Amino acid sequence: MLAALLGGCTHNNGDIGSKFGSWKQTAMTIDGEPNPEYQGNIFWGFQHGSLTFTYMFYDHGIPVNPPTGEPQLVFTSWSEEDGYIIIDTNFSDDQGTFRYTPPEVLLLPAQTAGIRLKIISESSREMRLEYVTSDGKRVVYTLHKWG
Repeated sequence: MLAALLGGCTHNNGDIGSKFGSWKQTAMTIDGEPNPEYQGNIFWGFQHGSLTFTYMFYDHGIPVNPPTGEPQLVFTSWSEEDGYIIIDTNFSDDQGTFRYTPPEVLLLPAQTAGIRLKIISESSREMRLEYVTSDGKRVVYTLHKWG
């Protein structure tokens, strides 16, 4: 029984390498300047084909329930191709699109397929991704492996 538990699947639909797992977004810059709106409270979760954004809310450093209407967990899909992570936020369900809309502070578009984030650098502990907005702003996300 112990062998069955230890051999259980932790990587949904296969191993995706060092990207698998939870990453804390430690920084975000827009055109080289820190984004004053970003509070260091978003985690990216990579599994095979699925990406989640977990938006943590704090009160004096203690995690709390989100304010009314704020999504705490957002679901998207992702793939990797030619040095880019490609995100798809074009989903809805019988309750609308809020579960699939990235936190506004990230400047990623909602209800859009083919959002391209260039992999600037990547190791097993840190990843830097670049997104160019529709109005030409260069956004860089710095992620650190969490846990």
